[in-house]
Amino acid sequence: MLPGPTLILACPKCSAPHRSGTLESGNTFGAKVWSDGKMIAPMMPEEPAFTKCSACGTFCWVSDMPQIGSYSPWSNSPQREPLSFNVSIDDIWDEEELVARRWAAEFGCSIDGAQRMLQKLPIELAKDVDAATVNKLTAKYEELGLSVARMPCRTSTEPVPQEWATAPDLLSLNEIEIFSALGGGLARTPDEEILLRIAAWHAGNDDYRDGSKAWVPYLERNAAATSNLELLLVLLDKSKASHRLMAGEIARQLGQFDDTLSWLDQDKLEHASFEDEQQKENLLAFMAFIRGLVLQRNSQLVQFDES
Repeated sequence: MLPGPTLILACPKCSAPHRSGTLESGNTFGAKVWSDGKMIAPMMPEEPAFTKCSACGTFCWVSDMPQIGSYSPWSNSPQREPLSFNVSIDDIWDEEELVARRWAAEFGCSIDGAQRMLQKLPIELAKDVDAATVNKLTAKYEELGLSVARMPCRTSTEPVPQEWATAPDLLSLNEIEIFSALGGGLARTPDEEILLRIAAWHAGNDDYRDGSKAWVPYLERNAAATSNLELLLVLLDKSKASHRLMAGEIARQLGQFDDTLSWLDQDKLEHASFEDEQQKENLLAFMAFIRGLVLQRNSQLVQFDES
């Protein structure tokens, strides 16, 4: 595991600073995966996608928090974020033919033309643009399979505020806090609601992951936890294999074993959409694992055994 810069992010409401760690590289050695899909990898820790401001208590998406500064991995002194950047495509991280096809579809050119363009790397995208524009460009081109580089263009001469050095880390929310965030309208789209409801499900299961606490079936938990899973079932896109598998696991944890087997029907899963062959292989193996638990009439959270 190689740490990347520590980012200083501002609350979108009160501007209080918070720290967010990044990774230059990580791996899944020693990772643990559970039947609800949560993975904990010591060598690839995850930062939260949403949080609560430590100062004013506002719930927000981390992607909506402006980056105002950063620490280098080997320094204890924060620096201000540059005022603007020059942005370029500097590498291809996916197969070149796939990237060329995506490029051609995105920009309405021929695949040959896209390949010729990609052979001219680096490609300048923009000059003297702010961080928000950089983030939009990065998201757009990384989705095509390209690596985007940003280089500072203009920098500030203002001193770094003292509170940046003692800024708190981003808070990870518990189940009750996530329900409060949902009730407060943090989810703006169905995809955001799915992400929040999955996170609430995982948070509600966290007490049982190490085996020190006896499993409490969902039908014996509070109404909010059960309702969350029922609403998540409605939101999932059953044409996606990963969502069908998740729906099956939700039904199993709710004790709805017949529904679980319906969601995990081999033929339906085979014809659902997969990202690639590796994902298909992984999900079908996971499906067999969950079906085995159903045959035992077992609704408990279980650590996934790849063997």
